[in-house]
Amino acid sequence: MEHWLHCHRLFQQDSSHLGRLLVIKYEDLIQSTEPTLGQVYRFLGLTPHVSAPLNPAGNERYFSDWRKLSDETNSRAVFHRLVEKYEQDVQLYGYSLTDLRKCSRVAWFAH
Repeated sequence: MEHWLHCHRLFQQDSSHLGRLLVIKYEDLIQSTEPTLGQVYRFLGLTPHVSAPLNPAGNERYFSDWRKLSDETNSRAVFHRLVEKYEQDVQLYGYSLTDLRKCSRVAWFAH
């Protein structure tokens, strides 16, 4: 979690130095491959190409492991400590540790 947050903070800081920036979230790419890649092609000024859809269940293994952590008696306390420590920070980037399906755009991504 610390590494993920560190990387997002660095990206946020570095983004202000870029002339052009298009942020594509992994969740958008796997759920809506063709439209998301269309955005990339338009951003780059390229002719769109047909692409095979990606597996929309790409995160399911991680979600399953996270749900187990929250459900199992011997790990529930660890889950709650992680949520307490990191939930507010991950929400800054449009995510939630308690609502795994939450994935929203955040204002600083707009360029």
